[in-house]
Amino acid sequence: MSQLNIDLPEQVSAGMDASFPDSDSKGVCVFASGAASISAQFAVDASFRSELRVVGAMDGRVPGWLTEGTDAVLIHRPGQDRMSEDVYDALKDRGCRIHCIAPESSITDICRCNGDRLVLTPDRLGGCDSAGFEIGSLSRLFESMGCPSMRESLEAALPRVMEYRDLLLSDPSPAEELARRLSGKVVAVYSVAGASAAAMRWRNSFEEGRSFYGEMTEFDHNEIVGWADPNVHARELELVVLRIGTGAPQLEYTIDSMLAVLEEYGRRATVVRFDDPDMTASELESMVLGDAVYAFIREGL
Repeated sequence: MSQLNIDLPEQVSAGMDASFPDSDSKGVCVFASGAASISAQFAVDASFRSELRVVGAMDGRVPGWLTEGTDAVLIHRPGQDRMSEDVYDALKDRGCRIHCIAPESSITDICRCNGDRLVLTPDRLGGCDSAGFEIGSLSRLFESMGCPSMRESLEAALPRVMEYRDLLLSDPSPAEELARRLSGKVVAVYSVAGASAAAMRWRNSFEEGRSFYGEMTEFDHNEIVGWADPNVHARELELVVLRIGTGAPQLEYTIDSMLAVLEEYGRRATVVRFDDPDMTASELESMVLGDAVYAFIREGL
């Protein structure tokens, strides 16, 4: 296999060079779809640990509560022109203050024409996998709104994430083992509340329509019964649980109990632990590992 190239931390760092004029904001709605939803969800996750309220809208619909002066962020990827333009028009009709993160496209032309705040995704990323850059840019946008916590968390986390990445590059066997176990399977990836973007990133590593993600502790009784049932997909199904520390003993106990019940029913999950006490670092590290797993699967191991 060719050498792994995992540059997510560098993407985040590059995005943090973006600049926005200072403004006041009490809440933000981030619009994205497809793979761009990962960075939008990361911003929502980070807002659980900050004073700025961030809502993600990832289905192309504009919530009714958005009104004049509300901050709206539009994350655009190639191939999404029609949806982005429809969302943009709806936001303009509401009088929202629009911020856009996108590669050169029709939507960036529209933003320039109307004087909206715009950050261009670098050409080298091709707009195809720019989640890290988008995450870094969002942190600077929120800082311009008087909320520096996401940017500060990223700055503190990135050295440890790079160290984790470098260790993985020197010994990629954990990623290779996971890729062998999961390749060709129906994969369900779960993470904890406040780190859902990690599970979304992993979900994108597997064949579309044969993978999905969820959030602990929404992993409830009905799902446990469903996974334990010897249905037609039983042998193909693989559960992956990203154990990102929450610092909440009751939540950790609940997850342990769920895993024990699954094993009792013969459905043992693959548990991947991330021990960094900082959730921002652990979420990024889990995304790095997911990228490595994807690289092995893509190249056929």
